[in-house]
Amino acid sequence: ERPASPPLDAEPEAVAPSTAAEPDDEAIVFSRATTEPGRQPAEEPPAPPTPVPFLQRARATAEGPARPPRRPPPVLQGSPLDWERVLGRNWFAIVGAVALAIGAGFFLKLAFDNQWIGPTGRVILGIVAGLIMVGLAEYTARRAPPWAQAVAGGGLAILYLAVYASFGFYDLIPLVPALVLLGLTVALGWFLAIRYDSRIVAFLALFGAFLTPLLLGGDLADRLPVGLAYLLIIDLGIVAVASLRRWRWYTLTGMAASYLLFAGLHAAGSMEEPILAQLGLSGVFLIFLGAATLHNIVWRREPNQFDMTLIMVNAFTFFGLTFAVMWDGYEPWFGLIALLLAGVHGLVALAARLRPGVSRIVPLQLAGAALVFLTVAAPLQFTGEWIAVAWAAEGAVLVGLGRITRSWQSRVAGLLVLACAVLRILILETPAVDIAGFTPVLNGRFVAFVFGIGALYAAAWLYRRPEASPRVLKAIEPHASIVLAGLAHLLTLWLFSAEAIGYFERQHLEAAAGSEAADRARDALLHSLTIIWALYGALLMAVARWRPARLLTFGGVTVVGAAIAKLLVVDTILVGVPWEPHWIVLNHYFLSFVAVMAGVAMAALLERHSKVFSTGFDIPGLLTLAIVANVIAAWVFTVEVVRFFDHRELVRGGDYDAVMQLTLTIVWALHGLLLMTAVLRWRGASLLAFGGLALVGIAAVKLLLADTFIAGVPEGRHWVVLNYYFLAFVVVTAGIAMAAYVEKRSKVFSTRVDFPVVLGLVIVANAIAAWVFTAEVVRFFEHRELARGGDYEAAMHATLTVMWTVHAALVIAAGILRRSRALRITGIVMLAVPVAKLFVFDVFLLERGYRVGAFSILGLLLLIMGLAYQRYSGTVKELFLGDRAPPDEPESRPAE
Repeated sequence: ERPASPPLDAEPEAVAPSTAAEPDDEAIVFSRATTEPGRQPAEEPPAPPTPVPFLQRARATAEGPARPPRRPPPVLQGSPLDWERVLGRNWFAIVGAVALAIGAGFFLKLAFDNQWIGPTGRVILGIVAGLIMVGLAEYTARRAPPWAQAVAGGGLAILYLAVYASFGFYDLIPLVPALVLLGLTVALGWFLAIRYDSRIVAFLALFGAFLTPLLLGGDLADRLPVGLAYLLIIDLGIVAVASLRRWRWYTLTGMAASYLLFAGLHAAGSMEEPILAQLGLSGVFLIFLGAATLHNIVWRREPNQFDMTLIMVNAFTFFGLTFAVMWDGYEPWFGLIALLLAGVHGLVALAARLRPGVSRIVPLQLAGAALVFLTVAAPLQFTGEWIAVAWAAEGAVLVGLGRITRSWQSRVAGLLVLACAVLRILILETPAVDIAGFTPVLNGRFVAFVFGIGALYAAAWLYRRPEASPRVLKAIEPHASIVLAGLAHLLTLWLFSAEAIGYFERQHLEAAAGSEAADRARDALLHSLTIIWALYGALLMAVARWRPARLLTFGGVTVVGAAIAKLLVVDTILVGVPWEPHWIVLNHYFLSFVAVMAGVAMAALLERHSKVFSTGFDIPGLLTLAIVANVIAAWVFTVEVVRFFDHRELVRGGDYDAVMQLTLTIVWALHGLLLMTAVLRWRGASLLAFGGLALVGIAAVKLLLADTFIAGVPEGRHWVVLNYYFLAFVVVTAGIAMAAYVEKRSKVFSTRVDFPVVLGLVIVANAIAAWVFTAEVVRFFEHRELARGGDYEAAMHATLTVMWTVHAALVIAAGILRRSRALRITGIVMLAVPVAKLFVFDVFLLERGYRVGAFSILGLLLLIMGLAYQRYSGTVKELFLGDRAPPDEPESRPAE
């Protein structure tokens, strides 16, 4: 549009002289001369004054100062759009034409209802009004083109109304002449749209064509052939006009309107003849597929977003409406229909591929549609899970096409379809399995999961590189590959778990409720899930080691962690004591533990290879994993021991509580000993050493405070030292000895605590030994009283006194040999106990014989120790004088 002219009475605007006047030849030469290298630009000489004629100078003197000449206003480039003119001359006319067409339709309807005009008069009135408007538009086409285009569109709409009413409702003319008149009306619309090169006329013609059946209303059930023929003629006109003027939007708009009209007719109950309706629908589909073929293959035009949308929307809308029309009566044929659609699109794609000069996007788009229908063809012959299969294939294809054609709309559509497929698989397909006849792998659910997993992996692979996206999707699409791969792993793990659940639930269903077989199936299900999760997590971490991926590593660790939590909490509580023969370690629970440890070991291998946990979380990865593994091992070994002895009680009867408790003590002490042994090979694992010492300490406390009293007095044969209680003491003592050895070798404990660790461990070991020997003596004599009768109290006390004395003497001797003042003091303190017991208690309680023996042995030991101290006087001085004494060395002669 040209800018509006200013009013005539407006003041002229002052125009500044132009500074961009064209230079003459002399100026150009001068400019070149002054800009040559090595020369300074010379100043331009002033222009000579222009001579003024005599008559002009005289007139200027008579009239006074000269006024600026009146000039037309300049044409401003890029001036703002004159909205008043556009609305007044364009859209007001367009809206008026539309309103006039609608008003004419309502007037005709009112006239029809009130019988004001007969059928023939109604039709003639509409035709005359339409032709008058078209003629008026043609008359004013040169003077007011936008207004004429709007009037022509309104006239076309009225002509559509009149011609359609002449045969569609009143049967004034036969079908063939009516179709000819309708074709002429459509041709007139084409002619006017092409003549005026007007999108307005084209749009109004399309609007009137599709508004005609809706305005006139009526039951079209008996007029279905006429309505379908009318629709096909309209579509041919749309395609022709769009092809001649290259209005791709017009084709897409006409296709959408056609399918909406068809859907409205179906919803109104006008499609009682499904075969005829399907033929008309197929005609619409082929017309618009031909339009895409004509533009992109025959004429080899470069496709744009409208073309790609036209192909996909045409295919899937046609298939959806075919479902609505044909499903009830022709359900078994839908596989063949999908196969035919795949063949049609495949042939067109092949033609596009073979014709030179055709854009490569066209055959790819058509091949994608063919692939979707080919994938859907087989599932449509079945039901249930095949719907998920179709959705998964369609989503992957849409994502692939979107990546190839750089269409974010196609990619988003594919992601939405994939999301629907995943939700259907997880929510509907997982429980939709007949447990009674379930067979692992050979079932429909497995097929649905496999297709869904494959589609997700394919989409993730397609998203492996970033793609340009609109602002809304920039925060989403860069992470699409990770999310899709994560969903694929989730579905894979879900599938394995669901298959195991189905298999063991079938066994549980076949077994009698509450029977051993039912319990066995339940326990096997729990163990199998733990094994599956642990092994799958280990597999993810193995793949991450082969192809580094931090998120894959964390996913594997998460799955293994879930398996660990299930093993320690759920499996331990829910798995009962089996009735059948049960072997410790050789059972499903321990097999689950082995699988979990394999996952932890794979995590440790990955950490050692790439330091993924140390760098990601700033923690000592290997040490943390070692601690986790040992906690799991301690828990599982404890459960194994408890379940083994509970099974023996259940099967054989009897009381195995004492043996079970002592076994636990042995297992814990051995575990702690092994941990401290590992520290000798792995210098940096000080926490493992503390953990091992803690386990040994727990075992020692349990041995002293719990096992001593739980063991009780055995009823059968009992031997001192050669029994289970003393074996537990030996293992605990070995653990303490290992702690002392580790401390002496690597100082692993003293670096954390300011305490003489080795001496403390020796003192603890002697205290435990004194306690255990005392318990052994007491239990031995109590067993003799129980087995033989009689009173052995005096003998027991005498033995305790002698034993404590011998123990104290040995400690003192060790202190002398090792030159350890602390050990000697410990021995003296220990010796004070039997001495006090002998003079305060035994002298009154023991019989004469035991009293003589106790005093004699104690006295002899004291004499020997006194001689030793006399022989090593330096040691005695050190004992009483401390640091002032000389070092322990044998004297040259005995002290007097």
